[in-house]
Amino acid sequence: MAQTPKQQDPLLAEIVQSARALTFYVLGNTLVTGSSLGLSGLGLGSDSTTAAPARLEYAVTASAAGTDAWLGYDQAQGWNVSPGVWSSAWGTAVYASLRSGPRRTAGAVIALNELWQAGINGLKLRAAAQVPAP
Repeated sequence: MAQTPKQQDPLLAEIVQSARALTFYVLGNTLVTGSSLGLSGLGLGSDSTTAAPARLEYAVTASAAGTDAWLGYDQAQGWNVSPGVWSSAWGTAVYASLRSGPRRTAGAVIALNELWQAGINGLKLRAAAQVPAP
C-alpha cells in the first residue's frame, strides 16, 4: 500500500468495506437459512433441539456438492482455489464429526458458514479474473 499514490489511497477503506460486507453476507445467510432449518442462535451455541436433523444433513450435503463443483470449475481455469477447498473440507469434516452427537446442530452451522465462505472465495476469484490488468 505504500506504493499506492495518495490520490488512490482509499484502498484500505475499500478492503475494510469489503470485509464488512462479506461478514454481513455470511451472518445474514446464517440467520435466513438458520430460521428455515429451525435453528436459533448463531455459531457454536446453536445446539437447538428444534432443528430437523434430516434437513440439516441435506443442507450441508447439497451445499458441499455445489460448492465443490463451483471450486472445481474455478480450479480448471487455473486459479488457486485452496482457501475455498480448505473451508469446504474443514466445515464438512466438523459436521461429520459432530452430526451423531448432541452438537450436531452446531456442527451444521459451522459447516454451512464455511461452505458459504468457500463460495464467496469463488466469487472473489471470478470477479478478480474480470478486472483488466493495469
